[in-house]
Amino acid sequence: MKRNFFIFALIVILALELCAPLSVSAGAPSGYVIDDARGGYVVYTAQGLFEIAELINEGGEHGANIFLGADIDIAGREWTPLGISPEQCYTGTIDGQGHALRGLTVEQGAYAGLVGYADGVCVKNLTLENVYIEAENNAACVIARAEGDVTIADCTVSGYVSVKETVAAGLVGSTVTENIFIEDCIIDVDITGGSRIAQAIGYEGRGASSSMPKYTLRAVIALGCCTESDMTGENYTGSLVGYFNDLELKIEHCIAFTDINAAEGAGGLIGTARCGSVSIIDTVARDSLVGTFYPDVRGAAHSYESCSVIKDGVENAPAIAKLNLGSNTVSVAVNGNAVQPADASVACVSLDEAIGMVGSDSDLAALAGVCPVPVVLHGIEDAYGK
Repeated sequence: MKRNFFIFALIVILALELCAPLSVSAGAPSGYVIDDARGGYVVYTAQGLFEIAELINEGGEHGANIFLGADIDIAGREWTPLGISPEQCYTGTIDGQGHALRGLTVEQGAYAGLVGYADGVCVKNLTLENVYIEAENNAACVIARAEGDVTIADCTVSGYVSVKETVAAGLVGSTVTENIFIEDCIIDVDITGGSRIAQAIGYEGRGASSSMPKYTLRAVIALGCCTESDMTGENYTGSLVGYFNDLELKIEHCIAFTDINAAEGAGGLIGTARCGSVSIIDTVARDSLVGTFYPDVRGAAHSYESCSVIKDGVENAPAIAKLNLGSNTVSVAVNGNAVQPADASVACVSLDEAIGMVGSDSDLAALAGVCPVPVVLHGIEDAYGK
């Protein structure tokens, strides 16, 4: 009998030992626990997060996944971005699990963000609050420089990003990726820089390629503001995308209330569009859909379906603010009808009408920024706080 009891007690102890890592909360001595099943760490404290970042950057665990087990405030401490060089890119997943990371602060020369250099990264279910970033160039709240395939989903980002030179964004700074997928995100960032500025993606810089990169932005709400520090020349500033060179770009079911302060040629959705294809569906912008349309000999094809811009007292407005087409091959369609680029126009709606089209949600009030009324698109269930 005693022997059976001993065996039973031993089994219970072993079971508790096996389960302990996933049951430890903020009281974990190190501030994190290992989660072998998911290939990473569950982090509960600021100290734990900094220790994991050091393991990733200095210890060579570049693919380790990070899961937030609680809201974490790291204000007052300088953050070293995950992925400190092109040779030491971060390649893992960051899953906020519905929690918030507050007070992210980065001040460095370039590639400043939660992630500095990323190669095949997924960031999801995360709220970034009170981000503060200052850099010479190439900065973003989430990923400063993206390579490989990138997914950002169910994220809310707010804060401040400033660069003295170029490339600044709320989600992704510069990219040379094959595929980017951004869905169900709210961005409310005060962004300042010389050019290539946007709430979602600042700059796509692959150049001409045999394989057309595919970027999709779906159910994204862009608030905040984008301000060009040098109001001369080409600015490449847009609410969702600052500049792209060669893309298959899809923008679906988005709204852009971003306040853009830039020279002529900035865009309500896209700052400067070069080559490839653009499909914009069921999207509302504060101004023109495209700032400057400037394809080269590779040509470009644009399609705008069920889109509108917010302007009071006007029936239609140009979909493209500035054309620089030359003799290059270009096709533009509005609601299925082929038109000349100069004649491409979309319906105008008042602010009240725009709100009626997309609905409202008082939960967004704290993120309203310069947007006079917080909004959330129809058809996006629980876009905030999923």
